[in-house]
Amino acid sequence: MRFVRIGLAALLGMWMLVDGTHALLTGSYIGGTLGPWAAFLNAMHVDPLGTPVKLAFLVLGISWLVHLRNVVVRKVIRPATIVLCVLTLWYLPFGTITALFELAAEFVPALRRAST
Repeated sequence: MRFVRIGLAALLGMWMLVDGTHALLTGSYIGGTLGPWAAFLNAMHVDPLGTPVKLAFLVLGISWLVHLRNVVVRKVIRPATIVLCVLTLWYLPFGTITALFELAAEFVPALRRAST
């Protein structure tokens, strides 16, 4: 279980960091097309191509990598994990799935024991 958490955090953190940095430097995300998360942000009247969203990608990517470090050394700070997961729920589909998995690992006792 712990290795799944590490893998998901690493993949999500690196992707958001690289994609956010790319978007800030070039003006567009890697691949040139936006995922389902963009429709969600548009529905919330947030421009997915705006600088605040690009910065959110960058900050969330760094935050997931810090979280990864905490999971690896088994010093997971529960409130920080919960906040990070909630802040990532909008990033459909992969961020949402990862955040829900991490939240389950925090709140479901059997999963929590398996990830330590």
